[in-house]
Amino acid sequence: MKTTHIFFSIIMLLATVNVNAAAPDCSKKFNFGEYLGEYNSVLAYSNGQPCYFSNIKNKYANYTTGYLYQCVEYVNRYYKQKFSRELGAGNANTYCANASQKNLNKSDNGKTTDKPQPNNIICSKGGNYGHCAIVREVGNDYVKVIEQNFNENKVDTNHKLTLTKDKKGQYTVGGFSSNYPVQCWMWSKK
Repeated sequence: MKTTHIFFSIIMLLATVNVNAAAPDCSKKFNFGEYLGEYNSVLAYSNGQPCYFSNIKNKYANYTTGYLYQCVEYVNRYYKQKFSRELGAGNANTYCANASQKNLNKSDNGKTTDKPQPNNIICSKGGNYGHCAIVREVGNDYVKVIEQNFNENKVDTNHKLTLTKDKKGQYTVGGFSSNYPVQCWMWSKK
């Protein structure tokens, strides 16, 4: 009986250590809904911590932009506010595959001579739900984006990603992080 109890305790301890090692950093960075910054008068807010899900839907001009303050919510609100475009629902990891249904042009990362431009949506399939952001500035060797629910600090308003151009003239944008490689960037069809 005592051996069984010790064995069970060791198994529980190992399971706890393993779970904690794989868990994301859920430490609180900013308060939920705290202003982080803006681009083209579209405000970005903190989700409080990357692991938090509010389950509160946001509306802008009678259009549901998504759940407060997820990355997709910012992208949808940005396109509604700036271009009167309704992109529809979906996690960030589905945006590239559904670009045509969202009436967006798409360039695949590393396979295009179309350089990202300000106001483009840039997406990753990383993690469970992916990540998306709005391009705010493009230089010769970088792309700066504004986003929600990634770093949960002021970096989210000016996150700098690398940009390279190969000998064929094809552009590659570096990932949001090693776990969130950029898949594509998109822009409105005319």
